[in-house]
Amino acid sequence: MQALVQRITDVPVLCCELFGDREAALRCPRGSIELVRGARTGLVSNRRFDPQTQQFSANYEETQSFSDHFNAYARAIAEQMAERHHLQGKTVVEIGCGKGAFLIGLCAIAGARGIGIDPAFVAGRHAVPHGTDLRFLAETLSTDHAGLNPDLVLCRHTLEHIGDLPKFLRLVRMVMTDRPGVVLSIDVPDSTRIFREGAFWDVYYEHCHYFTPGSLAGTLRDAGFELTRLYREYDNQFLCAEARIETNGGDRREEPGEVFEIEETLSEASDDIARFAENCTRQIAGWEQWFADHHGERIVLWGAGSKAVGFLTALSNADVVCAVDVNPHKAGKFLPGSGTPVIGPGDLKAFDPDHVIIMNPVYVDEISAEARRNGISPTLWTLGPLPIKPLTPSA
Repeated sequence: MQALVQRITDVPVLCCELFGDREAALRCPRGSIELVRGARTGLVSNRRFDPQTQQFSANYEETQSFSDHFNAYARAIAEQMAERHHLQGKTVVEIGCGKGAFLIGLCAIAGARGIGIDPAFVAGRHAVPHGTDLRFLAETLSTDHAGLNPDLVLCRHTLEHIGDLPKFLRLVRMVMTDRPGVVLSIDVPDSTRIFREGAFWDVYYEHCHYFTPGSLAGTLRDAGFELTRLYREYDNQFLCAEARIETNGGDRREEPGEVFEIEETLSEASDDIARFAENCTRQIAGWEQWFADHHGERIVLWGAGSKAVGFLTALSNADVVCAVDVNPHKAGKFLPGSGTPVIGPGDLKAFDPDHVIIMNPVYVDEISAEARRNGISPTLWTLGPLPIKPLTPSA
């Protein structure tokens, strides 16, 4: 039994796939989102998701590693992992490694061997420190990856993209079974805030699942994992878990074992999820009114990723000049769906924006400093709970 949560139509199926010209961006492939909540674990998923649409190319730009703020976070996490799991001389397998930035950094810090698996991997994107033992496989996880003998398996921002979770987690277990005690470390976006705020900009086709602490824990236990940690990171935006294969062979126990402090019950999550569609409607109305109030002014988005695509796709009157991004591989490209051009921070002064809407509030300080360095002083806004308020007064 699945309860309908939200229905959205005509959305780009690849939010991070950028285009070389505006017309191609406007003609991007589209699909529908129909979010439903499973009765067993409470996991919210898109039942209209078609995995065949997820064909990644070299134009798929998901990396966040050009942000100093994000890099500082990633380095701190890598240092903690290296110490916590005593990784020197051990093997780390990262499933869904993207362009490989985190795995390269972790192995350099820990003195570990690394194997990255991701169909969107691009060789040569990130420099590998001399002497670091790394191998990357630009392919999808399969039974061919048995026998990798990892000590630690990473799935960082991967599970939310996997249509058939039970099958995928069986493959993860297959990778892990060659070594007793191997640890699985998982990061996914925490959807608790998304449901509560009506954060429509955080709902997009690539994410076919929306995890809360309870639904992530339930999904992993159903797949035969025993959770050892469940916590939040990155200003509570990321939900993290560590798990091992259950010692009883993987048969799901009647009792879930340890219940973690942040782990909500099915009924505790129900109110936020039930009000999600209503909260989205309020948020969309609020931003459409904001754009109406600022009609004719020069408006720029900062952050040319999935949030920007979700934001622009949902709004009927979002008239923006461009989107700014620190990733140089995005500059000169166009966002799918809206055809919005993407520029680098150094080019923003020429646009002389009146307003900059920051797509992720965690980067406010970094973006404010970058704006000052580029000699501009627009009014800054950010996505978040209503009401919509400026971060700084107008210059």
